[in-house]
Amino acid sequence: ISQGLAHYLSEIEGFEESGFEIVHYGIAGRDGVAPYAGDQPRLLCVGRLIPVKGHLVLLRALAQARARVPELVLDVAGQGPLEPALKAYAHELGLAEAVRFLGFVSPVQKAIEDAAIVVVPSLGEGFGMVALEAMERARPVLASDVGGLPEIVADGETGFVVPAGDAEALADAMVALASDLPRAAAMGEAGRLRALESFTQERSTQGIEALYLRELMTSS
Repeated sequence: ISQGLAHYLSEIEGFEESGFEIVHYGIAGRDGVAPYAGDQPRLLCVGRLIPVKGHLVLLRALAQARARVPELVLDVAGQGPLEPALKAYAHELGLAEAVRFLGFVSPVQKAIEDAAIVVVPSLGEGFGMVALEAMERARPVLASDVGGLPEIVADGETGFVVPAGDAEALADAMVALASDLPRAAAMGEAGRLRALESFTQERSTQGIEALYLRELMTSS
């Protein structure tokens, strides 16, 4: 589902990377997309509250970013075993009033629409569907350079891609967009175009069908 996953399987599991065929997931475009209506820079992170999703790095980055953009706030959507520790860490960092833990959110599109910027700080991903869902809703994405995320997010065009686990780099990316919401909105529009052009459900289905047809022809 991503070149990043193929590279991981090659390095860690010993598969031959050149033997993989990459077929990205796709997403259906929907109408009713509106620009962010608020004037406060609001971030959103969506995902299970587990270590690999990078929430600890996210909170450290937020604390650094708020030193430069004090009005910056964060919504965290998701449940998981780290929730008590994350709430305690947010309090320790002085972020108790700046972070809202939303719990399980469905449908996630409403939470995305309530945010100006979506953050995907994962330390590991196979693909990164949340980034694609955010782009479909015309929101810029700040993402780690793991899995399929660098293939989804066009760095500097539809958001920013930063080194995984690097709180300082993530904070810089937060500040760059939180301090310039018109730029964030423009990146979000570019992201929607990219999602609807390069990551459609039809394109994903065609890629899978092509794989099956080629294997059938080879085995017959």
